[in-house]
Amino acid sequence: MVQSVLFRVAESLIGKLASHAMEEASLAYDEGEDESLSIVPIVGIGGLGKTTPAKLIFNDESIDNSFSLKIWVCVFKDFKVRNLLVKILSSALNSTQEMYKNLEMQ
Repeated sequence: MVQSVLFRVAESLIGKLASHAMEEASLAYDEGEDESLSIVPIVGIGGLGKTTPAKLIFNDESIDNSFSLKIWVCVFKDFKVRNLLVKILSSALNSTQEMYKNLEMQ
């Protein structure tokens, strides 16, 4: 009984957080100067609870209608910008990572 009550409370809080985050993302998108690129980062310390509301937002139908392309990126503490960029490009362009082996970063 206690577990189901805690689950409902947590579900309600996550839903409210996701709803608020979607409103903020919509405002950021509406106010953006360059409509060709919109990035809505969610940052914070590990274990804070960013992934669950981020998934709700990412999979929301109204968000789907606002963006022609969505990419889910998880970045850990130690990462290489070049490798991250290659993964994003290959995903967005349906290409192989091999195509970017000569990509140079400045």
